Amino acid sequence: LSLFLEARLAFWVMMGIPISFLGCFLVLPMLGASINMVSMFAFIIALGIVVDDAIVVGENIYENHQNGMPFIQAAGKGAIEMAQPVVFSILTNCVAFLPLLFIPGTTGKIFAVIPVVVISVFLISLIEALFILPAHLGHHTDPQLRGVRGFLHHRQQAFSHWFSRMVQEVHGPLLTTTLHHRYIACAIGILMLVTTVGYVKSGRIGMTLFPRIEADYAFASVTLPYGSPVERTIALKNRLVEAAREVADLHGGAALVKGILAEVGIDNGSNVAEISVLLTDPEVRPISTSEFSRQWRSKVGQVAGVENLQFQADRGGPGSGSALTVELSHRNLDKLRAAGEDLALALADYPIVTDINDGFQPGKPQFDFSLTPEGHSLGLTAREIARQIRNAYYGTEVTRQQRGRFEMKVMVRFPESERRQAFSLEQFVVRSPSGTEVPLAEVV
Repeated sequence: LSLFLEARLAFWVMMGIPISFLGCFLVLPMLGASINMVSMFAFIIALGIVVDDAIVVGENIYENHQNGMPFIQAAGKGAIEMAQPVVFSILTNCVAFLPLLFIPGTTGKIFAVIPVVVISVFLISLIEALFILPAHLGHHTDPQLRGVRGFLHHRQQAFSHWFSRMVQEVHGPLLTTTLHHRYIACAIGILMLVTTVGYVKSGRIGMTLFPRIEADYAFASVTLPYGSPVERTIALKNRLVEAAREVADLHGGAALVKGILAEVGIDNGSNVAEISVLLTDPEVRPISTSEFSRQWRSKVGQVAGVENLQFQADRGGPGSGSALTVELSHRNLDKLRAAGEDLALALADYPIVTDINDGFQPGKPQFDFSLTPEGHSLGLTAREIARQIRNAYYGTEVTRQQRGRFEMKVMVRFPESERRQAFSLEQFVVRSPSGTEVPLAEVV
């Protein structure tokens, strides 16, 4: 703006931004809003619009002064002349954001901050443009055109005159010609639009809606069947870590990998292992994250007896995740599982398909039982039998011992060798309320 008008005028127009924002900060608590990510986003939206009214008013004041008016009269007349269009312009912008106030539910409460902030900034900027800005410009005096200030003023005036001449000698005649040949102008515009769209659709210009950004981490996770020994999970974890180190050594070691974090059973149980590999910066690492993940997968090879083995090399968010997802639905769980396995086997025939997960997780084994007539005659209940089984396999607390600052529970249960064998449940003996001991198989 200082190139086209004056540096002082541009300064006071620019001051409308902090004045409007500071005024909004004062009224936000009264409106039930606060400074957060949503309100900051609203300030960014308002940033590009908030000075439009001040520019219009300031330019009109400057034009009146150029026509010979003193600054005090030019400021008053310029503000009055622009008051009506500026008010309507600001109110139109406010109305455009009003519908966000009427969004229902939790989403509405979040988005309601945006119109509150934007409308507050607009209204305060309107007051600033019609009252504060003219007051500042009205007390201007013509600058002393000496020294550096005079040099800069002459340079600005030279640019302003050159730009005005270009508008009159180039833009003006071109606009006149366009208006006289409006059909040709419309045809040229349509031709340019069709050419642009065709250039994109033909594939000459690539287009990606959600581009994948190079990630700094490569992940691998392995899931074993529920109940697998933790030693096997640790062995697979070590195998994955060793494969990652071998790939790193092939490409300079520390030049590719900064560190490796391996965890077992942190959130998902002792049958799950997760490995995270932190890579060097994208401009330093010799290969991409996706290429590292591909070579890592190749080094690991086929792993038998696992439910799921996946390698990931994206940052998450839009455009990440599985490239292909198929959802199956059926009332019969056995048929659904068989269909998932068949589909997974069919996809495995394609060389480009990797990390196939059929999505079926059987979960923990469950023992369902009901009492026989003999069990009812002995006075047993399903709850009592379940309690005895739980005490035998999970354990029952018999006492507590103090060890330093910690209190230790003492649990009594079957030996681990018996708890891990299914046939021990078939030989389990239940005690009835009368004290009689009977095999579990006779009462359930």
